[in-house]
Amino acid sequence: MSAGGSRCDAVNDEHRRIVAVHHYASVGRPERPLKFGRTRVEGIGVQTSSIAAPVAGTRSGLLSRIRRLTLAEAATTVAFAIVVRLMLQPAKDPDLFWHLATGRWITKHHRVPKADPFSWTTPGRRWIAHEWLTETLFWGLHRIGGFPLLSIAATLIVVTAMALTWRTMRRLGTPLAVAAAFVVLGAFAALPTWGIRPQMLSFALLAFVVALTTDAWQTGHARMLWTLPPTLLVWANLHGGYIFGIAVLGAFTVGTTIEQYRAKPRNTELIRTAWLVTVASIAATLLNPNGVAGFTYPFTYLGANASTRYVAEWKAPQFSKPDFWALGLLLVVGVIVLVRGRRRVPIHAWIQIVALSALALQSIRNSSPFVAVVLPWIAATASGPNARKAKAAPNGASTVHMCVALAGLATALTGTSAVSAANQQRSHQANFPVAAVEWMNANPHDHVMNRYEWGGYAILHASTKVGVDGRPDMYGDRFIDRYLSTWMTTTGWRDRLRTDDFRRVIGMPTDPIVRALTATPNGWRIVYNDGHAVVIDRQ
Repeated sequence: MSAGGSRCDAVNDEHRRIVAVHHYASVGRPERPLKFGRTRVEGIGVQTSSIAAPVAGTRSGLLSRIRRLTLAEAATTVAFAIVVRLMLQPAKDPDLFWHLATGRWITKHHRVPKADPFSWTTPGRRWIAHEWLTETLFWGLHRIGGFPLLSIAATLIVVTAMALTWRTMRRLGTPLAVAAAFVVLGAFAALPTWGIRPQMLSFALLAFVVALTTDAWQTGHARMLWTLPPTLLVWANLHGGYIFGIAVLGAFTVGTTIEQYRAKPRNTELIRTAWLVTVASIAATLLNPNGVAGFTYPFTYLGANASTRYVAEWKAPQFSKPDFWALGLLLVVGVIVLVRGRRRVPIHAWIQIVALSALALQSIRNSSPFVAVVLPWIAATASGPNARKAKAAPNGASTVHMCVALAGLATALTGTSAVSAANQQRSHQANFPVAAVEWMNANPHDHVMNRYEWGGYAILHASTKVGVDGRPDMYGDRFIDRYLSTWMTTTGWRDRLRTDDFRRVIGMPTDPIVRALTATPNGWRIVYNDGHAVVIDRQ
C-alpha cells in the first residue's frame, strides 16, 4: 500500500509538472520563473539542463575545479586576465590630481564647492562639481593606500563592468568561448578611455543597467527594474555619465512599449513599470547638490565647445592609429552581423545600438559606453540565429567568478609591481613637473601660467593657485580659447601675456611659449630648468 501510494504520488507530481509547463507555453510568461527539478522555465522558453544540480556538501576545491576547466572556461580566464593587466597601470590621468584635490577640499570643508577654489584666473566662478561623491571616495582611498590602492580600486571597477557585459552576452545566449573573445576585443576598444577616472564608475553602472533591462526583456518581470531609481540617484552624484543610464532606460521603455502593443498576450505590467521607473529615475537624478543645473550639466558637452576643440578624448577616433583598430574592427563586425544577421534584435536594442555607435564615432570618450551597451548584441548576433535558444550554463555566475579570481591570481605577481608606490612615483616624474613644483613651493610666485595638462598636478601639490587645469567646462570657451592661443603663441600673444598679467610660466622645453620666451626673452628669465620642466619669470 505504501509503495503503491509512493508511485501514485510520483505520477501525480510528474503530471502536475507537465501541465504547468504546457500551461506556461500556452498563456505566456508567468509572474516569476518556474523551476521544476532540472527543468527551468524562463521568458525565452523551456530549457532543460543536462547537468545535475550540485549536491550540498560536495563542492570540489579550487584546485580540483581548475583541473576540470574546459577550453572555453580557460579562454574566459585568459580574457579577464588580459582585462586586469590592461587596466592595472600607474596613475597617468592628469585630471586625477584635481579630482583628489576636490575630494580633499570637500573633506576639509564638509560641503560641495559651488565656485572655483583652485585658480587665480577665474576666482569664484560658478563650478558644478558633479563628480563630488567620486572625488570624496577617491580622496579617502588615497589617504588609506595612496595611488597603488587607487589603481587597484579602478581595476576592480573595470573588471566589474566587463564581467557584467560578459553576463549580458551569456544571457543573450553567446557561447562561452565567443563571449571570451569579445571581452578581449571590447577591452581593447575601450582601453583609450580607461584610467583612474570617475567615468569608470559610469562604465560599470551602465553595464549594470544594460544587464538589468536585458533580464527584464527576456523574462518579462518588471519588479527588478525598481532597482534603477536608487541606482541613478547615487550615479548622478558620482559622474555625469548617468545620462547614458537614463538614455538606455528610456530606449528600453519606448522599444518595449512598441513591442508589447504588438504582442499577444500583452505584458501591461512590464510597460507600466518601465514608464514609472523611467520617470522615477529621472526625478532621482535631480537629488544632487546643484539640482536642475546638475541634471542638465551633461548636455553642456553637446555641440562645438572648448572640450571638443582641445581635449583629445572628446575628438573623433582616428582609425589609422593602432589605439583605435579594435574599436574600428568592432564597429565593422557590428554592422555586418547586425544588418546581415538572421537573428531578430528587439526595437529597444536597435535604438541603443544606433545611438551609441554614432556617439562612438563622434568622440573617443564614448567608446566605453559603446562597449557596455552594444558589445553584447554584436557578440550574441555573431553567434548565429539560434544563440538565444542556447543552453545557459547552469553555473554561469560561478564561472565568471572563478575566471575573474583566476585572472587576478595570474596577474597579481606581474601587475602589482606596475602599481607599486615606487613605480607610481616614477610615472609621475615622467609625466608631471614633480621636481619643478617642489622648487616652486620653495620659491613661490603668483599669477602662474601653466601647461594645461599640468594644472591638475599643481592644484594637488603646489602652494600657489593655477592658471588653468582640466576643467574647460568651468573656465568657459572664451577663456580657454584665449589662454591656449597665448600658450600656442598665435598673433598678439605677447600683448595678451602682459594684459592678462601672467608673471610666471611653467611648461616643457618644447612648448611654443617656452621656446618663444627662451629665444627672445624681452623681460623674461629662466629661473629653473631640469630638462623636463622649465620655469620662466617676468622681470
